[in-house]
Amino acid sequence: MTEPLFLTATPAAKYLGCSREELIAWIKPDRRLPGDVGPGSGARLWLQQTLAAAKSSVAAWRERDRAAAAARTAELAAKEVAAKARRKGMRKGGAVTTKKVCELLGCSRTELNRWAADGRLPPDGEIVIPSGILPKKVNARAWLPDTIAAAKTLLESWRAQDRTQAREFTVRRTVSFDKMRRHIEDLLAPHMADPNNPIQVCWNRRVSRVRVIRDLDSTVCEIQLAPIRSEISYATALHEIGHMLGRYQRSRSQMVRERWAWEWARRNALCWTPAMEHDASRALRDCSKS
Repeated sequence: MTEPLFLTATPAAKYLGCSREELIAWIKPDRRLPGDVGPGSGARLWLQQTLAAAKSSVAAWRERDRAAAAARTAELAAKEVAAKARRKGMRKGGAVTTKKVCELLGCSRTELNRWAADGRLPPDGEIVIPSGILPKKVNARAWLPDTIAAAKTLLESWRAQDRTQAREFTVRRTVSFDKMRRHIEDLLAPHMADPNNPIQVCWNRRVSRVRVIRDLDSTVCEIQLAPIRSEISYATALHEIGHMLGRYQRSRSQMVRERWAWEWARRNALCWTPAMEHDASRALRDCSKS
């Protein structure tokens, strides 16, 4: 009896006349070899019969992807036009940026960042300002005067909430690493099985190498994570998933994207310990210096 012929990604893509990325997006592997750093980290394998049956659909799939990419590009262009109009309106409305808001409210930048990230004092929009360092302009968060006036009456209650939350962070971890690992796998499963845009998950040995990879139109196509063996690797995995599912992940500001990814991680974690909060704060400090 003849053994079935399996092909890995590169020869399978060559057989179909497409790229590896197109192959992975179009056809689910028939087999996945066991990996040594986590589930789903081994080589993908496709049966030659599967590839032969799909060969007639390659042109249609490619045309579908081109149409979808063109639609996303047009959508992004329309959003950019709308954003420019909003920025112009913010200027006319007397919007102010972070430093001035802190002066008006009598709060620290850390407090303002926390309130903006958790939705208590979200920015009304962005305005373009000189960077002060580089010979170019950057988008900065901005708040309208009415928003700042309304926030002044809520400062004490917000600070009371922050003190309560700080006390909650002193509790020790009560969730096992196995539950953390299953939680990450459960969060990723629907996106890996999405027929329209399946996300590929790769596992690295080191936490420092985790990242989210996007294609040319900013759609997430791959997420690289470290095995969940500690609170830090769990928090980091949640943070990377936050780059997929969190708010404001298409912002031009890296700091905005990072803050909201960490906020998503906090809100969706099974537990959030002081060590995890310290790691998040360190990452945001490093981002602000870069």
